[in-house]
Amino acid sequence: MDARHDEVRRFFEDFVAAFAEFDGALIARRYGAPYLALNAAGEPRLFTTATDIGDYFQGIVDAY
Repeated sequence: MDARHDEVRRFFEDFVAAFAEFDGALIARRYGAPYLALNAAGEPRLFTTATDIGDYFQGIVDAY
């Protein structure tokens, strides 16, 4: 494997690990503000701060 492949693998492993912690603030560190999310109906939601992104993901993992 080359260095790029290893880097991509680590990125996704870290992504999975962040979600496995069920911590919205930790998950939010993987995203940049502003962050645009689409819900299942295709409706956009814009989050302008890391705190807002963390709260959004906390709601998702809490519901899970």
